[in-house]
Amino acid sequence: MSKPHAVEHLATDIGPNGYDSDIAVIVETHFKSKHMDGSVGITGYNIFRHDRARRKGGGVAVYMRTSLHATVWRLTNDDDTFELLWIRTGEVFVGALYHPPKPIYKYEALLNHLEQSLEQIERQFPAATIVLCGDFNQLKDSVICERTGLLSVVKQSTRGDRILDRIYVSSPTYNTVRSVTSVLRSDHKAVVAYADQSQCPQVKTSTKLVYRRRTPSQHAAFLQCAADLDFGLARVDVGSDAQSQFDQFYTVACQLLDAFYPECSITVTSHDPSYMTGYVKAMLHKKTCLLRKGRVEEASALARRIGNEITRRTKTQLSLLHENVDSGHVSAILPANSIMSAVSMALLQNH
Repeated sequence: MSKPHAVEHLATDIGPNGYDSDIAVIVETHFKSKHMDGSVGITGYNIFRHDRARRKGGGVAVYMRTSLHATVWRLTNDDDTFELLWIRTGEVFVGALYHPPKPIYKYEALLNHLEQSLEQIERQFPAATIVLCGDFNQLKDSVICERTGLLSVVKQSTRGDRILDRIYVSSPTYNTVRSVTSVLRSDHKAVVAYADQSQCPQVKTSTKLVYRRRTPSQHAAFLQCAADLDFGLARVDVGSDAQSQFDQFYTVACQLLDAFYPECSITVTSHDPSYMTGYVKAMLHKKTCLLRKGRVEEASALARRIGNEITRRTKTQLSLLHENVDSGHVSAILPANSIMSAVSMALLQNH
């Protein structure tokens, strides 16, 4: 997530207009001590981090809904060599793991560390529900299931034809698990997993916005009409009534706009980010409908359009942000890879 608009894209993906995730797990964040929590935070979520020390890249972070009252849980003899972060909310333990392609440790050491973590959690909290998610790279799915006793729930490929981004659970938790394209630009798919848990109600205000839908077919129809259009305007000479000429042009232009790009209305709420326009929200709604119908490829294409639109809308804010970064202020740039996961979960990987 090295591009500066990544925070906005992530907020769109996990927020109420996206997957409405309770928990978002980001792996390979590239966060360091200079990246302040406030600069990479998302409204409505607390952020927990485990940054890679003394080496570039790596790191994991967890965005958890503020209403869940979460805390960090650590193994008694924890080892920061492993990029593993455990977050506890009630009796649910969520582990975020990044296992790099070329680790500085042996595979067996990581598996032993996972086993010790799970054993201590189960001793201290016998009724705990455990969710382990992240980018496991070369670690075989069967080996992890055998060593941890957890169930693997991701069955669709997340990068090419491989399943690198996975979710493991201690008991059947999710009714729906899908690999989809995120708003974030990535060669990894996002993994979204939904459980039968009602969302925490939150007070919010609503506002109705007017927008104009824009599609390639609308553009084509307009251009075809405009090519043969005669505004019927006389040449404006000195002494002629320029105002009446302009009024006539404006009237025709408005008629064309309403004919080819009619106004639509949509509701936004106080929980929506500042860049959430009616057009963006309408596309998010359409993407959600396509996903529910199983039309994943169409939803993926639309997700890329949404990302481009958000980037365009936040261009001014991002330029100001760059000025702050260049002048030595807090950096809000999110580094390269990311994964999301949740108790109503969305799992995402980004390059």
